[in-house]
Order: sequence, then structure tokens, then C-alpha cells
Amino acid sequence: MFDHNFENLNKHDLYIKSKQVSSPKEKIKCLERITEIDSDDAYAWHQLGNLFASFNEIKSKHCWNISIQKYKGRIEMFKDDAQKFQKDPSHLHQMDIESSDVIYEIGKRFFCLGQVYENLKQYSLAVNAFKKAFEIKPTATNCLYYIGKSLYSDEKYEESEQYLLQFAKKHESYQVHFLLGSIYWKTDYVDDALTEFWKCIE
Repeated sequence: MFDHNFENLNKHDLYIKSKQVSSPKEKIKCLERITEIDSDDAYAWHQLGNLFASFNEIKSKHCWNISIQKYKGRIEMFKDDAQKFQKDPSHLHQMDIESSDVIYEIGKRFFCLGQVYENLKQYSLAVNAFKKAFEIKPTATNCLYYIGKSLYSDEKYEESEQYLLQFAKKHESYQVHFLLGSIYWKTDYVDDALTEFWKCIE
């Protein structure tokens, strides 16, 4: 049952509550309260956009656009923090981050930024953000899939194929086989397309 006294909860508890409740309306209430507490919380705006997407396109785009500005602002703050950290390692304790792995934190923001751009169908910007996330943290190989996916949506099939094949070498995924099959189908490589579609079923 949703706690109607959620106004008294802090950000951390509101995020927990938003995952516990099942109703989109209740999740939205939690996330909107988070943005009231911290209007710079990019992730809350991001998730609000995702929730509104199924029934209110205007609100979803509004929230996603705000999240872009907040993610960009946070990335700039990281750059400033990095300079201060180089001069004084104790500055780490003053940084508002979830992990002491600053590289991970920056990469995560670029990845989220890519997701929002993809939601807004700004595919070239999405590709650039995902590439930046992967450049920062090369072990985040899921970026390869999302780069390929955004390139596919942008009808850049040859480049998309390259990234999807790189991802397929590291991970087995029916989504990758489906996208590769779709690329081959659109580019008239019918036999290759059928091979990839069969892999989806297998």
C-alpha cells in the first residue's frame, strides 16, 4: 500500500519507495517529490520521462529534456571535481557521488545521457554519448550494443553492423541477432538475415 506521507521521506527512501510501488501514478509521485527535494537530480527527471512516455508525450519530452541539462551539468561538475582532486585527494570526501570510482560515475552519466537522446530520437547525439561512455570505461561493453542500436535507428546500417558484431563476440543476445537480421534484410542479404533471425529463436 502506498504511503501517502511520502512527503516526509528523504531522497534515498523515496527511490526505494518508487521501486516498491507497482502503480505508475505512485512511482510518479515519488519521483516528482525527489525533483522537489533536488531539482538537479537528472536520474529522477529521466525516470519521470520514461513513465510519462506511455501516456503523455509532451510531459515525457519535457522531463527528458530537463534530464539532459542535469546530466550535462553533473558531468561538468565532475570535471571540476577531478581538477580539485588532482590538487587535493581529500576532496573526494566532498564529492556527491555514489562510488569512489569517479570514472565509473562519469561513464554512467554519459550512458544515461545516451539513453535519453535515444528516447528523444536524437540518434547521432545518443551515439556520441554512448561512445563517450565506452571510451571512459571500455569494460562497459553494453555500450557497443546501444551504439549499434542507435546507429541502426539512424539508418547507418554498415556502421551499426560493426558495433553489433563487436558486442556479439562478447555476449550472446537475441536482440543483437534480431538487429543484425534486420540490417541484412534491409540491405538485401537475405540468407544472412534468415541465419540471424533463426538465432533469435534458438
